[in-house]
Amino acid sequence: MKYNMFFDICALCVSIIMLMTYYYKKTIVSYKTRVFEALIWLCCGAAAADVIAVMANAPSCPMMIKWISNMIYYSLHAATNFFGVMYFILMAEPMVKMSNLRKTQLIAPFAAEIALIAFNPILRLLFYFDENGSYQRGGGMFICYAITVYYFIYMIVFLIRHNDFFDRKMQIVITMFSVMYVLPMVLQYFFPSLLLECFAATLFILVIYILYQTDDNSIDNQTGLLSYQAFESDCKAYAATNMNFSVLMIKIRDAKFLTDAFGNQFCSKVYASFANYISQFVRYGNAYSLGGGIFALCFINENVDPKNVLESITERMKQPWGFEEIVTRLSVSVSIVSYPLHAADYQSFMELADTVFYRSDYKPDIIYADKMAVKDKRRRSDIERSIASDNVTDSLEIFYQPIYSNKEKRFTGVEALVRMRDRLMGYVMPDEFIPIAEKSGAMVRIGEYIFEHICKYISSHDTDVFGIKFFTVNLSVMQCMQTDLVAQVASIMQKYGISPSKICFEISEIAATDPPDVMINNIKQLHKLGVSFSLDNYGTGQSGLQQLTLLPLRMIKFDSSFIKRAMNDPRERTILQSSVNMSKSIRIEAVASGIENENMYSQMKEFGFDFCQGFYYAPVCSEDDLPGKLVELSGQQK
Repeated sequence: MKYNMFFDICALCVSIIMLMTYYYKKTIVSYKTRVFEALIWLCCGAAAADVIAVMANAPSCPMMIKWISNMIYYSLHAATNFFGVMYFILMAEPMVKMSNLRKTQLIAPFAAEIALIAFNPILRLLFYFDENGSYQRGGGMFICYAITVYYFIYMIVFLIRHNDFFDRKMQIVITMFSVMYVLPMVLQYFFPSLLLECFAATLFILVIYILYQTDDNSIDNQTGLLSYQAFESDCKAYAATNMNFSVLMIKIRDAKFLTDAFGNQFCSKVYASFANYISQFVRYGNAYSLGGGIFALCFINENVDPKNVLESITERMKQPWGFEEIVTRLSVSVSIVSYPLHAADYQSFMELADTVFYRSDYKPDIIYADKMAVKDKRRRSDIERSIASDNVTDSLEIFYQPIYSNKEKRFTGVEALVRMRDRLMGYVMPDEFIPIAEKSGAMVRIGEYIFEHICKYISSHDTDVFGIKFFTVNLSVMQCMQTDLVAQVASIMQKYGISPSKICFEISEIAATDPPDVMINNIKQLHKLGVSFSLDNYGTGQSGLQQLTLLPLRMIKFDSSFIKRAMNDPRERTILQSSVNMSKSIRIEAVASGIENENMYSQMKEFGFDFCQGFYYAPVCSEDDLPGKLVELSGQQK
């Protein structure tokens, strides 16, 4: 019999193209995609094996090659049918949820077919070779086709059983293409020379790939993991099927610091590297990137104890991470939230998960949802303990970032940034320890130390030779409310011989919102001494420009989040431009913060900012490194 290999060759070519596209796009890693990846390989292998088997049918080909090539083809084709059904099952119901009876109904036909193929050289039920070495169908060939029809019926029953999970489009696609998958096999049964089976399977897989595997909404492009949308969808599906599952959530607490110090591109590399690390646990569950340096691993409780994975991650976080020439340690918070242990329904579960990581004041190391209050209190107690200690100032570290003047085409300012590094807790970011310090009253002492430390540093380093005209220093709300603030600042500046024009205090946008009289009076008195003021974090929604006329401001620093929104939203862009123009109209200089790359630089240049700051211009550096960095930057122009 002369076989037509055209369809097999087409199937092989299409499968290879799908594989190339699949790996080029770095498709997300999950249970479902692993099954789909196996499905493409099986289909490709089956088409290749069928071509080889047909070519091996020549009389001169050794009999061993004929047997092996045909048995490989039959095995791969049987596996393609099985994995195709399993792919759709995983879209609605994980394997672990199925009863033993239903698992047997799914696996037994495939196992039986593999057994028939394995023993076929003895039984010769499926195929054999006659005395001339020609391939012949056996009397039991109908069994393979019957198993294919069985899986087709299994799929239809499964679709009806879970019609509430599959949307209308998916139901139509599964039904229509399942029929299209079976019909060519029926044709090949009656017309064996056509070799349509692999081609039909390939077309079926191609449709799945186009419709479901290339859904960009389910992929986080930065990390290649599943997105927050996919996380919500999967949790909803698990809850709908009464699945016992747990979510291990990991938050990189250093995200903002890494962005400020090294820029967005570096931070993206950190996220991608961390995503690659946690992908190793996908064999137990699915991995997600929820945005803002927050990741999640979702586990079916019957599969694995998430606490074992937690131990592996916490051990890894004790070791340094190397990115290009930079070696650092990542500080993370980890939580475990389980369903239905901690929440009785899907909505409650998602609210609890959001509460764990999206509360700004909640950043412990390991969180169990049923012990949230205990861990929260313990974390705050540890910070309060550290702040209340006599040597709290020893744990404070000052970093600096140069500020670029667009008018003078050089660096004319430096911002001072404070970090707290506790012996037990590691780095504690300002947005965590400052609110606690203000509430306890310790911020006055801490703020005084920081200002004196910076003044001492300025007096011992001749930054004038580099053209540095001012240093910006954060002034907390608590400090602004002290009646002796003016005398304290004047005393420290006099002690170290610092000109008031060298100091620019940054006050938060919250502090500028309806400021009390004592704060306004302090700021005006300091302004009379020659100290200037800058409004920090403008654009976070706390105040309007009309309120800023109450204070003698020299600068407004536009928040990096405002800048980023303006780059992607025409309306935000218009608002930003109007705000910059309005600030200039009332003689307040505009500062763009968080400029991380060439694209941001070129766009922000059009807005007419007076100053710019960010990794693109200069990274954050330590006190020891600042003089060398200023030497390096002194001849640069942007």
